[in-house]
Parts: sequence; structure tokens; C-alpha cells
Amino acid sequence: MAAGDLVEGSVREGAAEGDSVRRGGGAAADHSGSDRGKRVASDGGGGGSNSAAAGDRVENLMARLRLTAAENAAVVIDDVDDQELVDPDRTFWGKVLSPSVLHLETIKSAMRPAWGNPCGLTFNPAGDNLFVAEFGSKADRDRVMEGSPWKVGKHAVLLKKVDADASPVDAVFDRLAIWARILKLPTRLMRADRGLEIARPIGIVKRVEADSIGRCWGPYMRVRVEIDVNEPLLRFVTVTSSKLQSSTAYEVQYERLPLYCFSCGLLGHSTLVCTSPAERDEHGDLPYTAKRLSAEDNSKIHAGTTSSNVASGGNSVPGSRGSDGSSVQGGRGRGAGRGANHGEEQEGESHDKKFRAAVIAKPRSGGQSLCSGPPERGSAPEGFSIDTAAISAAIFITAAAPMRRE
Repeated sequence: MAAGDLVEGSVREGAAEGDSVRRGGGAAADHSGSDRGKRVASDGGGGGSNSAAAGDRVENLMARLRLTAAENAAVVIDDVDDQELVDPDRTFWGKVLSPSVLHLETIKSAMRPAWGNPCGLTFNPAGDNLFVAEFGSKADRDRVMEGSPWKVGKHAVLLKKVDADASPVDAVFDRLAIWARILKLPTRLMRADRGLEIARPIGIVKRVEADSIGRCWGPYMRVRVEIDVNEPLLRFVTVTSSKLQSSTAYEVQYERLPLYCFSCGLLGHSTLVCTSPAERDEHGDLPYTAKRLSAEDNSKIHAGTTSSNVASGGNSVPGSRGSDGSSVQGGRGRGAGRGANHGEEQEGESHDKKFRAAVIAKPRSGGQSLCSGPPERGSAPEGFSIDTAAISAAIFITAAAPMRRE
């Protein structure tokens, strides 16, 4: 009975021990035990009577787990005056949404340059595809969180603020912060306060990009949202106007969209491994095709607007697009995610260089040097002639190069 008294005393004296026991019990018990654990968690923060009731429930739960006497003997720790070894204001947890397990060095080599190699940045493992990133300052931590979505290769990186009383293994990574665009809204709806309502089906709305008096400009409304990664991407939002007595569906696109499935619309896996493949339409497109959901990078259109403080989430973070027009998004680091066609872009640039090198004009007799600049159309600079044989060879190299892809 003394062991039970120790357990009850630890629950009454510190919520952390009680939470730990409840979490362990909920993971190992059946569904009814899990539900009971949730009820205990909801009641455990009250006064003396609530604490006593919580202690009784924890004892009952431990009895259901059939713990041995040694396992039932609680270790009481005096952690009231413990100093935090990890500063939650300079740290976050991260998870790579990948079906395969990635090494920490892979994650680190992708994220460090993408985040601008901030001073004091360290990475520590926390589990499969889980890591803890610690920064030298809160400003750098906030800037990186504001720059989401980040990618390792094509896979999304989900970020979550640290909870010192929990484990990153138990944390639920179900939200991805991303910029969404709602296309072709009528002028009367292009306002920040309406954007908070219209964008609500997409996810948790953090703010709406607007000018100083709440007006949105451009061909779309730009909203910062946290989408649920366990739900398909939203392709349309339907708005019913009380004034017009009509409903209209407006298309939604996403900026810097990570890997997702064109069939089911879920993040984290490709179409080729989807367990619920969809049928293609008459144009050969899948329901969540990239040309419908992935936004083009034309952010200069909105260079004159700021992130409205009307939305929940408050002020813009220094260094974000909403504060001074610049943006930490779209970085060219390895982890910034230039897209699946990055390799093709590099290969194309290489072919272009080969072509330009081959089309250098040759000096005529008496010429002093090679032509370093491009000749005018239809003619060569004085003293030079265009090497037509080199042009033909360059065209052949460019045409044949894709067949020699490594």
C-alpha cells in the first residue's frame, strides 16, 4: 500500500509525474482504458479534491496494467527548482514527412543552408525522422518557423514548438504552415476580414496579406494557413453570398507545395505508391494534379502589400515577407526545395553552356582574338566569321544530351 501512497502523493504534488503515468497508461491500455486516460488528463489540473480523484484514477489505471510491485514503486523527484537545459524560445521540434527513415546528417545538410546557416544552430536526434533544432537566438528560430514550408528533397518538414513537459516522440505533427492563394475573388471580397472567413475551410488561418487598411490586391488573395496533413488538400472554397443569394466555388493553390499524391491529395507520398489510386479525367489528369494546386512563383505581384494584423497570429516576424517586402521563403539552399525538376534545370543549363561555347566566332585571317561577346543578328563582328560547323555540332550535342542522362 505504501507504493500506492507514493503514486498518489506524486500525482498530488506534481502534474508532470501524473501526466507521464497517464500517457504511459493510455498507450498500453485498450480503447476504454485510453478514453479513461483522457478523462483523467482533463480532470488532473484542479484543486485538492480533483487531484485526489485523479490520483485514485491513476492507481486504478495502473492496476489495470498489472504492474509488478517494482514497477509500481514511484520515484519521487524534487524538480521544482530545476533549470531548463533547453530554451523553448530558441528551439523547435521537427519531423520529415517521409515514408523512409532519413539520417540526421541528411536532414542537417539540407536544412542548415536553407535556413541561412544561422549562428548557434545545432541539430539533435529525437527519433525516426524526428530532430530537435536549437538556435542561437529567438529571432532566428521565429524566422525559420515563419519561412515554412521547408523540404528535405521533396519531403515536407513539419515544425512544432517545444513543450518542456512532453516528449517529441509523443508530439502530434499534423500541421504544415503554408501560403495559400484563393483565385479570382471579386473585388468586394478582397479584404482581410473576409479572408479570415473565406480561408477557414483550408486550415487554421494565421493572417491575410493586405495593405495597411485591410485591402487585398492582385489576381488572388494570399493567406497564411496551417493545413492538416492528415486531410486532402483543399482545391476549392465555396462562398455563399447573402447579398447575391448565390454560391461560387473559388480555386485554391499553394506556394512551394511539398511532395503530395495527385490521386488522394495527401502529403507525404507520391501517386505511384498511393493505396487509393484515382481515375483520370477526359484530359488525362488526376483529381489533385499539380497544375491545379501548385502555384507559380510570381510573388512580385504582391511586393507592395503587408501581412494584415487582423488575422489571428499577430504581427509579422522580422525578415518575413509581411514585414519589409523581403521573404525567407523560396531560398536556394539544398533544403529549400527547388522542385522535382531541379536536376533537369541544372542539366539544361549545362547543355546551354556547351552550345554557347561552341558558337564562339572564329577570327578571320589577320584577326587578333576570339569574339567574347554575342554577334548582332544576321552578321558577325568585323574581323570574325561564325563557325557554322561548330553551330551544327552544338545543335547535335544539345539534341542528343537528354538521351545520355545519368
